Amino acid sequence: GEENYEYYFEPVVQRMYPSRGTVDGGTIVRVYGTGFSEAGLMCRFGDTVMGEDAAFFASSTEVSCVSPAGTAGSITVEVSVNGGADFTADGREYLLEAGAKVASVTPSHGIAGEGGQVVTVVE
Repeated sequence: GEENYEYYFEPVVQRMYPSRGTVDGGTIVRVYGTGFSEAGLMCRFGDTVMGEDAAFFASSTEVSCVSPAGTAGSITVEVSVNGGADFTADGREYLLEAGAKVASVTPSHGIAGEGGQVVTVVE
């Protein structure tokens, strides 16, 4: 039979912004590098592969990835341009950390247009 091969430039992850997000996930992370393409684009955070619905192509040098929920700590962010068959191995780290949870704000109201009012935020 006939075999078809697709050749592509090997993608490289150089940096990302932001480089940290909450353990709740859902942060849109802009990944910058080279060799990105729209077809087969996927992102991986540590061992968690985010499907094509969480990876967005902007250009050959920028993609956006939606971070997964996870436990606190550093994980690597890698990109695939062939549907997850291969991922980059550049080791750029993303920090998952606990987000602040606001329990209350005191006082709950203030005087409009008057600066210098003290507000207490309780976690």
